[in-house]
Amino acid sequence: MPPPLYAAVLIGGRSRRMGTAKHLLTHEGRTWLERTLAVLDAVAAHRVIVGDGAVPPALATVARLADAADAQGPLAGILAAIRSAPHAAWLITACDFPRLSVAAAAWLVAQRQAGRGAVVPMFAGSRDLQPLFAIYEPSMQPAFAAAATARCWRMMRIVHEAACDGVALPPELEATLCNANAPVA
Repeated sequence: MPPPLYAAVLIGGRSRRMGTAKHLLTHEGRTWLERTLAVLDAVAAHRVIVGDGAVPPALATVARLADAADAQGPLAGILAAIRSAPHAAWLITACDFPRLSVAAAAWLVAQRQAGRGAVVPMFAGSRDLQPLFAIYEPSMQPAFAAAATARCWRMMRIVHEAACDGVALPPELEATLCNANAPVA
């Protein structure tokens, strides 16, 4: 029996290029955070918001976690999530995928396999992994803890050093995983 799947959306980045909190920007009438949580509802038994920052009133009752104090950047959010429920696999996503779809999340979940420590999408024809829309199984916990101890905050480096294999993302889903650093029309 595979571990249960929980989900976390990471908020609270500096948004230097955007100039404002990304998770509060709107697209098609909802904040990016609301849209992301709706996608996660379709695939995960439990979901949380990780990080500092205001949330829309409609999300006031959603569980929240503070970033782990012993890490920085996305790793701080990932550690907070996995430490809160170490028995679970975690679908981790950044808040800046305004076109994230249930189809992409369902595809990601379908890639889970026994013995695979992570499901990390990779765009077709590329070796670049997308570690901020990925599933991390409980077996990845030591790699994240070691990264925090080593003060390694770069997610690409962490997943490469943990020997995470990229899983080719179907081309029709690629647009849903384009992160945005400018407002989306």
